[in-house]
Amino acid sequence: SRSLAFDHLTHNANFAIDGKQGSLVLDGPVYDDLSSYLVIREQLAAGVKDVEFEVVDKDTIKTYRYQVEEEVILDTALGKFAAVKLVRIRDDNPKRSTEIWLAKDHDYILLKLVQAEPNNHTIRLEITKAVFNGTALAPE
Repeated sequence: SRSLAFDHLTHNANFAIDGKQGSLVLDGPVYDDLSSYLVIREQLAAGVKDVEFEVVDKDTIKTYRYQVEEEVILDTALGKFAAVKLVRIRDDNPKRSTEIWLAKDHDYILLKLVQAEPNNHTIRLEITKAVFNGTALAPE
C-alpha cells in the first residue's frame, strides 16, 4: 500500500510505502501521479511540445518528461478523435515505454494509453465511454 500527503506549510511530502514512512522536501511545484495528468493537460493547452514537471514517485522526486510526437486521428470505440500523441522520455528505465493519446478538442481527455513493461507485459487502457461537459463524449 502507498499513501502520499503534501504539507504545503512545511514544504514537505510525507509518504508511506508498505510500512516504510518518510518525508521529502519540496523545492517548487511537485505533483503526485494523479495530478500530473492535469499538468500535462495545462501545458498542452499552452502549446508546450516538451512537457516536463516534478513528481513524487514512491519515495523520491523524479522529473517526468513527455514529448509531443504527433497529432493523429485516433479510432476509438466512441468514434474517431483528433488526438495528441505523447511519448514519455525515460532516462532511468529505457526498457519501459509509455505512449498516451489525448483528445485535442475535448480538453485532452485520455483516449488511450499503452505501456510496454521490461518483462514483456503490456498495460493498455482504451476509452469505451465518457461524459464531457454533462453529455456523452462523441467526436465532433
